[in-house]
Amino acid sequence: MKDNFNDKADPRAHHYILRLSRHAGVNRLENPEDEKRPPFQQAILFLERLQNWAAASGKGGQLKGEVLPVTHDDRPRLRIACPPAMLAEIQNAFGPKIKTVDEIPLPKPKGKSPLWKRIFGF
Repeated sequence: MKDNFNDKADPRAHHYILRLSRHAGVNRLENPEDEKRPPFQQAILFLERLQNWAAASGKGGQLKGEVLPVTHDDRPRLRIACPPAMLAEIQNAFGPKIKTVDEIPLPKPKGKSPLWKRIFGF
């Protein structure tokens, strides 16, 4: 049976909620002074790093993201949309910066079945 929630072969962009580390936007070589910034700004910095990474790898058009409000324990969060294969690359490149990943299920595609089948459930 096909797993509709986590279908890795699906070329559509999947949506993910990333819960980040407290200093996710800090790159110790480039911007160590940003370690003191609040969690929401850490999420903004991390999203910028993520978009720069995607553009440098030639996949900038496949990644979309937005900053979400911080969690109840002051962790920065992002919502991103990208193919599952790209998420695996992101996790490899930014592993310690990402604490958890939650996938938002994609809606099931509408079938082109005839009306009588939809009414009677065949």
